[in-house]
Amino acid sequence: MHSQMTFLSCMTAAIVSVLSSHELFALVCDFQDGLFGDMRPFLHLPWPKKHKLRAMWTHAHQSSYTEDDAVASTWLATNADLTRLPRLLDGIPSAAIPLLLFSARAGHLALFLKLHQHQVPTCVPELYYDDLSGRRRYMDIVRATCLVEAMRGNHLEVTKLAHDLCLLGRNLVRPRSWLGFGLQLAADNGHVDAVAYATTFHVDVRHVRKAIRVAAARGHIAVVQQLYPLDPHPSRAAATIAAQHGHLDVVQWILTTHSVATAWAPFLLRRSAVARQPHVLAWLLEFDPTMDIDHDVVVQIAATGDVELFKAIFKDNAHADRSIQGASRQATAGRALVRAAAAGHAGMVHYLLTDLFQDLDDVNIDGRDLMDAIARRHDTIIAMLVAVTHVTVGDDCVIQVAASGNVALLQTLVTATTIRLADRHVTAETALRRATANGHTDMMEYLLTDLFQGIETTHLSSADVQAAVANGHEATLTSLFHGTHVTVDHDCVINVAGTGNLTLLQTLVTTTTINIDDRHAVASMAVGRAAASGHTDMVHYLLAELFHDVKCVAIAAGDLMAIASRHVPTLSMLVDATHVTVDDDCVIQVAAVGNVALLQTLVTAATIRLADGQATAGRALGHAAVGRHQAMVQYLLSDFFSN
Repeated sequence: MHSQMTFLSCMTAAIVSVLSSHELFALVCDFQDGLFGDMRPFLHLPWPKKHKLRAMWTHAHQSSYTEDDAVASTWLATNADLTRLPRLLDGIPSAAIPLLLFSARAGHLALFLKLHQHQVPTCVPELYYDDLSGRRRYMDIVRATCLVEAMRGNHLEVTKLAHDLCLLGRNLVRPRSWLGFGLQLAADNGHVDAVAYATTFHVDVRHVRKAIRVAAARGHIAVVQQLYPLDPHPSRAAATIAAQHGHLDVVQWILTTHSVATAWAPFLLRRSAVARQPHVLAWLLEFDPTMDIDHDVVVQIAATGDVELFKAIFKDNAHADRSIQGASRQATAGRALVRAAAAGHAGMVHYLLTDLFQDLDDVNIDGRDLMDAIARRHDTIIAMLVAVTHVTVGDDCVIQVAASGNVALLQTLVTATTIRLADRHVTAETALRRATANGHTDMMEYLLTDLFQGIETTHLSSADVQAAVANGHEATLTSLFHGTHVTVDHDCVINVAGTGNLTLLQTLVTTTTINIDDRHAVASMAVGRAAASGHTDMVHYLLAELFHDVKCVAIAAGDLMAIASRHVPTLSMLVDATHVTVDDDCVIQVAAVGNVALLQTLVTAATIRLADGQATAGRALGHAAVGRHQAMVQYLLSDFFSN
């Protein structure tokens, strides 16, 4: 008995070793005369979990079984008689489901029947489905997926068998829904036979409508003709989709067969115009010779730049035969011209001006509508527009052209359009700031000497100055300072001090008016920023010249920590040159980093102002203790907070 147990345990260990090693298993497969060799990819195929069951049709819809099909096809090439199929499934049970799905996709009826005779449900492992109902539900969904795949491939025999099997499990899965999914795929591929089979059963009208739409999008008119009568309330969706995709035969059949569909012609005209389908447009216009053109159609075609499409609508210059609905011709002309100009279609602009709207003496265009054309630098088209039409330009248009630096375009707007400015001074300031920030010196000079001549004061924010400096346009900035009276705020001084650009700050001081409300606060922030960046020369200039009257500066905690960590000499120079004050936060942050020397320097060379000594002591000691700075804790207890 002991020897038998030893033998069984050895055999079990050997089998486990073979199955766990790909090399050993390959040898066994080769020994089996090719029975398992081609099916090795199915050996470790993971079984779908419960939450993945509903996603099986999604995977089928995405055609994600290419690799499985290749493996199955290779095996069937040498095992066409299927006599070794039971032996294969006994050896590799996980191959059952991929083979079953392959048989449905390929229309292999014999394989499909053989797999069901072999009782594929017994191949479902109990690892994921501990009850019989779970395994049955899994197989019901597999069969439903087979139904969908067979209908997609127009395999009627497999479709009928799979549908019958689905009906057997209808207490676990809804066969009508899966039949509807299959109907959509069959309609998408134009399979009339599969569609006809599905329509012999009761399919939800939602699936029918979706199938009609996908068939119309593909141009499968036979499928559309078969399904359209099944929709009790047909909509214009199928005709619209067919018109957008240029399937004229589908559009013709729907409009000529159903009397209610004749009212859809104007809408279809608009959609086919947007989709640029001239042959559909031409037929729709012949279908209803009295149909008027919606103004949106004109505007949308103008945006495409397709002149020939317009000529297909308005044949032989017969403009009077068709009127434009929804807006006046003048308003439509303005919108169409602007959309064509923004897209850069010079030929379309010329056609609209000289042909389609040649009867209009005056077309009004709001300059705000030209913003896209201006931003895309379609200068030639804009010049063509303003020369023929009446363009009214506002503040935004002037500012945008100024920012682009296109002096010639701005001169064209000045001479050929009507410029309406809500506030001349505000517009001048904004235009000058945008031109300066982008380094357009010639535009800035034109604005000062011509368009906004007489503007004496311009205010620049800190962001404007920083943008000009960051873009390398300091020369333009200096030119503006000398060209007009510029005012800047205190933030500008602080930010320039932080950059260390001493020359720029000196230029601001000598050529502009700096608005400073609190000299002590501004001096403190400017000196702190400069010192934190290590700009010793800037610190010296601020203390000795710009803020020479300020005898005391308050350094913020953040600036102090930056100075102490990177620019210690600057700190020494700072405390020697002026009276420095620090607050509670400085003490707490210095304690947190454990810098005893810095705290001693502050004690001896600066004024420390504590709002609440007791609270500051507690927080400083707490931060030092958390950071395990024993020396700092001892110093705080024995010296700094000794009282």
